[in-house]
Amino acid sequence: AYHYERSGHVEEAVGYLKRAGRKALDRDAKVEADEQYRRAYDLLVAGGGIEPDLRDRLLLELLLDWAQVHYYQGRFGDLRGLFEAHEALPRQVGDDAMAARWLAWSGHLHQNVCGELPESIDLLEAALALGRTSGDATAEAYARAWLPWALYLAGRGDEVAGHWERLLALLPEVPDPHDRRYVHIKG
Repeated sequence: AYHYERSGHVEEAVGYLKRAGRKALDRDAKVEADEQYRRAYDLLVAGGGIEPDLRDRLLLELLLDWAQVHYYQGRFGDLRGLFEAHEALPRQVGDDAMAARWLAWSGHLHQNVCGELPESIDLLEAALALGRTSGDATAEAYARAWLPWALYLAGRGDEVAGHWERLLALLPEVPDPHDRRYVHIKG
């Protein structure tokens, strides 16, 4: 990452910085993970040395990965600020699976940062639907992990059990161990 970062090879540098961030998160080194993701983010928002469509895709992937670090650090407000600053990314990239993950995180942020339960439920239900239609088990799992909490807080507890049952059945289909562990803990 160090050499690619300094030589202007943004795509390669971002890839290595994301891997370093993920490895740091594996060791529960949240500050180090955050630093790696921040460096990758700074490279991408600077925009030099990379084609705009690729930059947008890498930035969207990075923000979705970095969201876990923000979550574990309790920095929901910072994460919401990043999501608001880049709210057009999912449309620009045009990947339904990533858009579903974005919607899921957005729904979670509406609940935890603003206490906006109706908006949270709408976003999480949209994420669930788009995750299912795009065939993305990760997006569906995130939505199913957070939606029951919002439903319960909104007085709709009778709808909760079905989501957690489906989440448990869905876990083996979530390919990334970080995502699988996270949604298992939440469920």
